[in-house]
Amino acid sequence: MTLRYSKISENTIMRFSLYARYLEHLEQAEVSMVSSEQLALAAGVHASNVRKDLQFLGVLGIRSLGYEVIALKNKLQLALGLEQELRLAIWGFGYLGKALFDHCHHHASNFKIVHIFDSRSYVIGERIKGITVKSIKNWEKNLETEPVDIVVIAENIEDPQTMGQSFSTVGVKAVLNFSANRLPLSDATAYKHIDLTGGLNYLRFRILNGYS
Repeated sequence: MTLRYSKISENTIMRFSLYARYLEHLEQAEVSMVSSEQLALAAGVHASNVRKDLQFLGVLGIRSLGYEVIALKNKLQLALGLEQELRLAIWGFGYLGKALFDHCHHHASNFKIVHIFDSRSYVIGERIKGITVKSIKNWEKNLETEPVDIVVIAENIEDPQTMGQSFSTVGVKAVLNFSANRLPLSDATAYKHIDLTGGLNYLRFRILNGYS
């Protein structure tokens, strides 16, 4: 993230992505203008949140008309860096790893999957759309030879402390972690932890305690 965008919150950045995808649908439907209320409905927030978010990009709507769909979509995609291809490695090629691979391969053309790592002997050596599954034991050597920007962790880690420290040394810029383990990373490494079990337990708590 450049200095210009350094004060934007994580929630706002996530909404930028929602806005951009919604605007792509509107463009395909040949809709030329969109209101903050429509964007708010798509993102599940208030219209005032939308207007505040877009102010970070220097975007102001036209009174009584809203925002130009194509211009706003282009502005959001530029802010998100969607025109730039990033290199990615997937750590763990079980059900979740395969689902993430398929998503990136079919729906995220601006990510190039460079490495797939797994610990199971019967998976190592398998070729998936031109990429050979490699042993987790050799992950550092492989990343030193062919660096990546992002590592997506799709299985639990035996030694998160050591692994977290090693990511910085091989030039990994960001980690998306679906495992139960939290990783100690340097401030220079962007980090997003998605706790699937925690999310399900949160919903369980809401249901069993009568929350709507």
